[in-house]
Amino acid sequence: MRDYKASLYLNGASYVTSGANTGLSGDVPFTTSSWCFLRIASYTYNTIAKVGTAGAGTGIWLNALITAGLSTVADALLVGVVDKYSTLTVPLEKWFHMTLIYSGSQAFALYINGELALSTTFGGAVNLGNAPFVVGNSGGAYCFVNDACLWSRALTATEVYQMAKFGVVPTTNLIRRYPLDEGQGTVATDISATGDNGAITSGAWSLQSANKLAPVLRNLNTSVVINATSASMQSNSNTGITGTAAFSMTSWFQIFQVPTGYCWGLMLGTSGGLGHSVALGSYTSGKICVSLEGTGYVYSTAGILQVGRWQHFGMSVSAAGLVHLYLDGALVGQGSPGTFAVANGPFFFGNIGVGNTPIGGSVADSCLWSRELTANEFYQMHRFGITPTINLIRRYKLQEGSGTVAIDSSVTGDNGTITNGVWSPTAPMRRRIA
Repeated sequence: MRDYKASLYLNGASYVTSGANTGLSGDVPFTTSSWCFLRIASYTYNTIAKVGTAGAGTGIWLNALITAGLSTVADALLVGVVDKYSTLTVPLEKWFHMTLIYSGSQAFALYINGELALSTTFGGAVNLGNAPFVVGNSGGAYCFVNDACLWSRALTATEVYQMAKFGVVPTTNLIRRYPLDEGQGTVATDISATGDNGAITSGAWSLQSANKLAPVLRNLNTSVVINATSASMQSNSNTGITGTAAFSMTSWFQIFQVPTGYCWGLMLGTSGGLGHSVALGSYTSGKICVSLEGTGYVYSTAGILQVGRWQHFGMSVSAAGLVHLYLDGALVGQGSPGTFAVANGPFFFGNIGVGNTPIGGSVADSCLWSRELTANEFYQMHRFGITPTINLIRRYKLQEGSGTVAIDSSVTGDNGTITNGVWSPTAPMRRRIA
């Protein structure tokens, strides 16, 4: 049975490479499989496993393809020759098991969760090049993976079914098996008889795995309602973020109406000069927007804030001034609004005094970091409530339920002041998810 303690997140430039070549060459049978959890991302081609080399007809890849309409299929690629797509779809944001069986003489089959999804031939000559076994792809894959396996034979349909449904992994001719549940480091342990440990490049470890999802740790029970005119929260001390320093800020929001112009939610710095303050909010139709005072804007190109729904949105800024916008854990926009010259000031939300309407709605768990967060950290925050603590310099969970003091639970301990806010018993995801 499966008992994975963690999983490896492939972040678009991540991969695992076996230490030695597999010994598979020519037109020989093999099977590869893996547990996967696909992210909704802009990159549509998620390479899960690669057998062989990169020349035409010398490699076979197992992929999961996300189309523009967010339908998903399994895909077998004979490199440089042809793609073949499954008739069954694979799920998004859910663990599933995927298997590719190559039987030789161009014949192969794809299985999803133990069920046959495609059985056909490539229609082109196969001549595998002897090369390392690769999980992921430096050219793009956005997914969590567990238990990537390679056999030097074609598995039977019964073996694939038992593996997907009961976690029974066949050991006959199993030549690589990377559970990918170490949870730390850059070594992927091979627990097959081969013992050929792999090297992990640019991967990130996750608490969730194929046999369990990490629990949601938010445990939020209240929020503060801010109107579109006078309500706000402000840190009592300046943040210390100035000039072109990198930073990130996030919050949970539940808006009450669709914005018809610029509506601001979070702000950093002090208004009064070009680039002195930064505001994160929304624009007409619910687009996410960042304003750098007097210099420019960055808008989301996908995803909108929706009325009555709790959503997690945030932004990161690099030291070079590149802004990334995130909504519900996904990257939805990026760009440079101009030259940052942030003036040392408080951290705000609500009526932040920049000459435009604040967002009207409920707010919870507003955070500020003095560094640029990674895409995976934004995703983990939204999906599992795992808030990064490194360089977390303000965190107002807004769980007091009464009064005008917003407790800062970061190491800074800079409690904020709530003005004209109303406490609410609603909060994002009060229930826990298994």
